[in-house]
Amino acid sequence: MSQSREKKRKFDIPIWRKANLSIEEAAAYSGIGMAKLYEMTESEDCPFVLWIGSRRMIKRKSLIRRLHAVETLGCASVICSDKTGTLTENKMTVRQISGIDYSFTVSGSGYEKDGDFKENGAHADPLLHPAANLLLEASVLCSNSKIVSSGKNKENRSKTADKIKTVWDVQGDPTETALLIMAAKAGITAERMEKTYTRLDELPFDSKRKCMSVVVRSSSGKRFLFTKGGYDILLPKCLYIQCRSGVRTLDDGLRQEIDRENE
Repeated sequence: MSQSREKKRKFDIPIWRKANLSIEEAAAYSGIGMAKLYEMTESEDCPFVLWIGSRRMIKRKSLIRRLHAVETLGCASVICSDKTGTLTENKMTVRQISGIDYSFTVSGSGYEKDGDFKENGAHADPLLHPAANLLLEASVLCSNSKIVSSGKNKENRSKTADKIKTVWDVQGDPTETALLIMAAKAGITAERMEKTYTRLDELPFDSKRKCMSVVVRSSSGKRFLFTKGGYDILLPKCLYIQCRSGVRTLDDGLRQEIDRENE
């Protein structure tokens, strides 16, 4: 037997075995299937050594899903991490609101006051659509964030254009704040809602319900419950849907249409 063949045979034993890893452990650490792993053990190109790196990192409580991430990390000389307030501003902006028979795009960025609603590319008033109007009101009523001032005396110079933009001063959760700003662009504010509704109770968001609810009383004495949360949580709880033409029964066809829109 030639020296080259002897050298090749010397490394025929898979490294995952030399590292005292079972085939199951190797598959789990590598993020690939068992069948694929068995196939790779016969290949000379399989990066077995990366499994050892993954195992060492797991011992240090670092879980690696893809093996090549170990190789990339090993080649890195500088790691940059973001801290809120440096690369990002911890601000969110609503860009679109949609329903069964409407879809509005929302312009503006961050907490800027400038922004309007468009439907099919043309300026539109969402308050004329009963479902969109209700959505905007719920965004304000079902919220604990606040717009604390009109922002008239606060100016923010754009980083991309040499102009001054007026922004709102806000307090609270970024997601709720984004909803408040969206509603304010349509003229729906907390001050306006307080003239019509009085909050009676609140069911805060928790990991079990996965939604937040508030109970309010209207000026006519009726009580309403407004809830916000993920559509996959709220949709099974709903029996009806507000459309432009009125309230419709939420049948299987409409539910499937909503699912497609949220895929």
